[in-house]
Amino acid sequence: MRGGEEPGRLFLQLGGFCSLHTRITGTYHGANDHIGAENLHVAFRTLRYHKELLLKVKIGNEGIAGDGACIDEILDVHTESINSVLTPGNMVQILGHKIKVERESPDVGVWFVNQTDQSQTKITGHLKINRNTELFELIPALPAETCKVEIVTQFSSGLFVLKEPRSITLPVVLTVA
Repeated sequence: MRGGEEPGRLFLQLGGFCSLHTRITGTYHGANDHIGAENLHVAFRTLRYHKELLLKVKIGNEGIAGDGACIDEILDVHTESINSVLTPGNMVQILGHKIKVERESPDVGVWFVNQTDQSQTKITGHLKINRNTELFELIPALPAETCKVEIVTQFSSGLFVLKEPRSITLPVVLTVA
């Protein structure tokens, strides 16, 4: 790894694969001037070894792609535990893509699936935040075991709604405190 510096610029070269170039724009009159994020510019460049590797990549068609729905992260807001521990009574934030809980089918909702006996507990009531990329609600009473989080929805994107509900599950097993 090589790096370089000049006033207002910094670059890193990572083993001939890529380089990162940063630049700060604007006029500043001293060390105490505020530099905002809007003044920081970062450029990523692929270099020779990376380009050579890309030429060797073989792409295979495995059929029709999935719908892109996924759960990225589950946060117990009070304990700040990410994808690990859930505490009933605390708030939970679920981040992902195409996870908005949409439609009134009895199956639609956020479910906690007990990994011991496969029993399911649904979040009841309206979600505090119900967006395409974020859900926010109170963790219901759950037995102190392990569970997975499953979202069942008919949301697709924009104004489109699926005819049948689909299930989105985070493959991580969570511990209930």
